[in-house]
Amino acid sequence: MRKLLVLAVVLVLLGSGCATVTGGWSRTPLPATINIVPPSPDVPPQIAAYSGIWEGIWDIGLNVTIVIEQITNEEVIAIYSWGTLPRRNITEGWRGVIGHVQNDSIVLQLGVAKVTLKMSGKNVNAEYRTVSSIVYAVLGRKN
Repeated sequence: MRKLLVLAVVLVLLGSGCATVTGGWSRTPLPATINIVPPSPDVPPQIAAYSGIWEGIWDIGLNVTIVIEQITNEEVIAIYSWGTLPRRNITEGWRGVIGHVQNDSIVLQLGVAKVTLKMSGKNVNAEYRTVSSIVYAVLGRKN
């Protein structure tokens, strides 16, 4: 009985390392703590509108969540999270990323990939670009 209790505690502790955001169509891992800081009043409304949690599916079938935790007139602190796509050997994960504001868009640099976010009504049009491919998604607000 004691071994079963210890195993249960270990499993709970291992599982508490990240929270999962579940939406109408998306499921990706996120860090246990997400700190979304409201933009200051000097950030233009069209840029401040990006603040929050956005989720969708890249057109290759990969779930994606992008959390804009902090945004200024020039810089963005975000979390980029992705799901699992076995046919492409992609395993779920997340990473923190610093991006920048470019005109009315957000640009996140993920190593060799660049993610560009552009507001479109109540949604965000997203583009994930590498040297060899481009994929697209329409992200909806989670929060």
